[in-house]
Amino acid sequence: MFGKQRSRCNAVRHGLTAETVIGALEDAEDYKAFEAAITAEYDAQSAVERELVLRLASLLWRLRRWLVLAVRDLI
Repeated sequence: MFGKQRSRCNAVRHGLTAETVIGALEDAEDYKAFEAAITAEYDAQSAVERELVLRLASLLWRLRRWLVLAVRDLI
């Protein structure tokens, strides 16, 4: 990784505020399965409810990532 590609990652620590949900080392299929499980748990009836469920999945995914990194730093 060189130049601009490398500098894009300078501020990346946990990805909680990243524009993308899935980090560089994460599997998109894992996220899709996680999102599907969260979506199945809630019976969203309206567009707003569906958006809230998708946001919930995104936030829970990011928090899981943070927890893994926080525990790793403690070890």
